[in-house]
Amino acid sequence: RGRHGESAQHAASCGAGVGVFLLIKSTKILLIRGRRICLYPSVYLDAHGEEDEFLKRGRPLFLAHSRYAALSEMWLHSALDYDTLALHSSRVGSDFY
Repeated sequence: RGRHGESAQHAASCGAGVGVFLLIKSTKILLIRGRRICLYPSVYLDAHGEEDEFLKRGRPLFLAHSRYAALSEMWLHSALDYDTLALHSSRVGSDFY
């Protein structure tokens, strides 16, 4: 294993350094842009509109179309560099992912 995690390596080799990944166990979205990573809110919510992080409650989750649309817009407009939520929760370094 190199300096970076497998997701970062995949983003570098297949996405010109940019990647959007669904972390299955946590249901969060991993955004990678160069050396910066961000855990973005889940696009899957329960019937009450709440996230079930790490699937602890075991309730069915449904695609939140508004969250998915916001993520898609950010991706389509290359807004990973200037989206407030992504920048606020990002950090430099992708050793784990």
